[in-house]
Amino acid sequence: MPRFPAWLKPRSLEAADGGRVVVLQEGGRVIGLFPGGSQENLLWTHPALASASSSRRLCRSESWSNLGGDRTWLSPELEFFFPHYPDTSVYAPPRTLDPGDYRLQDRERGVISLSNTASVMAYRADRRVPLRIVKTVRLASNPLGPGLPRGVDYAGYSLEVTLDAPARARALPLVAIWNLLQLPHGGELFMPTYAWCQPTRFFGIIPPGHVRVSERCVTYRMAAAGEQKISIPALATTGRMAYFWHAGRTARLVVRSFQPDPSGIYADAPADRPHETGFALQACNVNSTLGAFSEMEHHAAAIGGDTGLRKRQDVSHVWGFRGPRAAIEEVTQVLCGISDRRDRI
Repeated sequence: MPRFPAWLKPRSLEAADGGRVVVLQEGGRVIGLFPGGSQENLLWTHPALASASSSRRLCRSESWSNLGGDRTWLSPELEFFFPHYPDTSVYAPPRTLDPGDYRLQDRERGVISLSNTASVMAYRADRRVPLRIVKTVRLASNPLGPGLPRGVDYAGYSLEVTLDAPARARALPLVAIWNLLQLPHGGELFMPTYAWCQPTRFFGIIPPGHVRVSERCVTYRMAAAGEQKISIPALATTGRMAYFWHAGRTARLVVRSFQPDPSGIYADAPADRPHETGFALQACNVNSTLGAFSEMEHHAAAIGGDTGLRKRQDVSHVWGFRGPRAAIEEVTQVLCGISDRRDRI
């Protein structure tokens, strides 16, 4: 089984069927998803994590260290990642957030807890915001139960993220949990919707035919060069997305299930349209100097501002499958509720 450098302080959760989930204290994230004892990690990770020396160089760099896996950031992006806003030419992930200073605790058998207390600069509001992020990771049972097709291996986890601000809610700008899951580049992402929904392009030029919209699904072929992102509002998404890729007869599938709140405030917006908000689900295609990966992203509703809230919890589940292509296609269709032939794999 692949190992991560010891200095990153990895911890493993192992299921009875051989599935394994690996959590890093460094960067406070899930870094590995290994179905059924497989040697293959379904999550994208930076190649530098292959050795202690190269991983140290990566993490000690002055620039953002993109370790990969499943990380937690804060939104809106315009508030916390552009230090010279409204000039958006400089992009700087806050180091107090990523990698942060996460403390890891094995609270009980099968449960790993990570906590980070940080002060993050809100550039548009021009104030520092004290926050606490607590993440709890535990194994998640296979959602298909005994209905899992023959030859398919599984691994999965549940992630609870709590965002807590000690200040009075109205003294805070709007701030929200933002989870980003990185996967190998070149697959296809299915985003079920309650009705027909044209996704909003946040940035980049998306090649013709790479995004398909039907009555109850948006499908995104994530294979282009460069960097592009699309978004779906909280009102439209069912709270599920599934990423499928294959090589030969073997296919892989990673599904994320989360809980959108159409009555909540979602504050993330495109850089050139800061008042166009409401987005809960996002898909980001990257094949650039940052690496080659596809991101499944989701936002929780915000705290602060006029919400009257200073605490919010987001609960999501990640299910990973590996097996014969025909069987993984069947799992994809069941978990995404795809009925239109144009959306099928």
